[in-house]
Amino acid sequence: MIAGVNVIAADTEGDAERQRVWVARRRVARFVTPGVTLTDDEADEVLASPQGQHIAQMMHFTASGTSQQVYDYLLDLAESAQVDELITVHPSPTLDERLRSIDLLADARDAAAA
Repeated sequence: MIAGVNVIAADTEGDAERQRVWVARRRVARFVTPGVTLTDDEADEVLASPQGQHIAQMMHFTASGTSQQVYDYLLDLAESAQVDELITVHPSPTLDERLRSIDLLADARDAAAA
């Protein structure tokens, strides 16, 4: 069995949280007001609504944090869901942040395998 999971790995927990909030705001804006740019405050208001909470639930399975926090979350998820494979999506705001997230996850995996 295969499961999909969002991954936001960053050098610091604070940076990962900043990216996770950005992703949530953009996701709710894309579904609720396509083609319209929401301010952060407007996106937060929508996220606080019942409709916004439904959209935010789409990010329930998100590994966010440092490389070790993300790796531990993924191991726990794979074990508790009894899956053989995880497919990761790295939705960070910029290409550089997405690539860094992939590198950090690969580094954590390599360190665990050593």
